[in-house]
Amino acid sequence: MRVTFIAVFAWEMARTYATENYKAYEFYYRSWVELAEELQYTELAYALRSCKAYKTAEVIKNDVIVEQFIPLLEGKSAEETADALIRQSLDAWFVDTVVPVLREERDMALRPGGLRA
Repeated sequence: MRVTFIAVFAWEMARTYATENYKAYEFYYRSWVELAEELQYTELAYALRSCKAYKTAEVIKNDVIVEQFIPLLEGKSAEETADALIRQSLDAWFVDTVVPVLREERDMALRPGGLRA
């Protein structure tokens, strides 16, 4: 249960605040990585550490707004398109990187004698 709580709150912080810049990442997101480490959820901490939301946002905003490599979403401004693509990218990261860790934790908890405190 705790591992899921940490993962979901980290994901939400990545999507809402940690995309602004490195300081926002450190302030809003990194504490969730450190909590996972402190509670010895090593695999989760490793998965969460792989997210660099501020870098993802920087690249996408550059491609959409500055370089205009990516076409705008229908009826959306460049900023709205960039925001949607950032969220989509972070959602994909969560599903591809964090969800497998959550499944593994769930499977361990369901084994006889496998429940972690």
